[in-house]
Amino acid sequence: MPTIIMKRGKRRYISQIMVNGVKKSKLFPDTSKASKQAAMQWELETRKRLERESIATRCLSIIVWINEYLDEVKARYSQKTYEEKRKAFSRFIDHSGYSMETPVDEIKRDAVRAFLRHISTTISGHAANKARKNLGAAWRWGERNIEDWPHMPNLFLTSERFKVEKNVRYVPPETDFWKVYAICERQDQVMLLAFFHLGARRTELFNLKWSGVDFVREQVYLQTRKRDGGLEGDWIPMTKQLCRDLTAWLKERQKMAGLDQEHVFVCLSQTAFCDDYYGKPFQKRQHFMEKLCKKAGVRPFGFHSIRHMFASRLWRKNVSLGHIQQLLRHQSPRTTERYLKSLGLETVRKSLQMTFNPSGDDEFPPN
Repeated sequence: MPTIIMKRGKRRYISQIMVNGVKKSKLFPDTSKASKQAAMQWELETRKRLERESIATRCLSIIVWINEYLDEVKARYSQKTYEEKRKAFSRFIDHSGYSMETPVDEIKRDAVRAFLRHISTTISGHAANKARKNLGAAWRWGERNIEDWPHMPNLFLTSERFKVEKNVRYVPPETDFWKVYAICERQDQVMLLAFFHLGARRTELFNLKWSGVDFVREQVYLQTRKRDGGLEGDWIPMTKQLCRDLTAWLKERQKMAGLDQEHVFVCLSQTAFCDDYYGKPFQKRQHFMEKLCKKAGVRPFGFHSIRHMFASRLWRKNVSLGHIQQLLRHQSPRTTERYLKSLGLETVRKSLQMTFNPSGDDEFPPN
């Protein structure tokens, strides 16, 4: 209860409380009824806050779990991945009824299911499955890395996935690819060929450095953040055609001044919009493929569709699932199998030597 003291020659109310060894106090202006009521309200609110903080200190709270996991994600993965996982946590706090101070062991299965159903209803089943995957991965990480993690099932991954209609991913005909290739400038031709002959992701090629191109062994070093270990890389063999084109492109680049000399592909556009980016490695190249496809008169496809085309080509040549997994740089063969099914393809048949045509010769674009 508030008490009255004399402070600097004036009688005033003071409130003092202690919760689990934590002491707080506050002075109020005078001994009026309003000051007494304000002091009593302060004691009530402060006591509740300290009790919540005390619980969070003794038990692993959601906020501790979130902060530790997102710190790890930020250090290991791309900004896009970090934002995706941060958004999943934000939606969970907003719609689950739990606060940041809630202990992890107080999360209930019914609340998790209700949250996922809410996301499925208000956004989509796909968004609910993505939230389930991201929060389930965060739970697994907590089990492996946080001391005193509660001994209970992974409440997210043990919840059933939502059924969604999956569209078959578009794989452009190779004739369309070569039509786009034919109208490109020289650097873009080399880049598109690299996408096709390496099955590379966009960021892998945008971040490719000359130090990661081994012309002697005919291989390139592609790095990705799509794995649990964070930024990791693999040496991928080049076709002879790609090796020749990269060699020729390097010679052309050496004659150009004012460019980033470290990266293989850089912005060469000198339009007003690109002034700030000239000579620097690409970030996104938004609308680039859309404009090229329109100019070539083909159905629009993007950089990742070329990766689909690469996988489709390997499947048609009877390359083994293991080899396709290695070339696509998937951690698990299950990922590769799902990837192929999403292209409308069956699981590949027996392993044959990887080649771009039956004779084993390198393939060149049609005249």
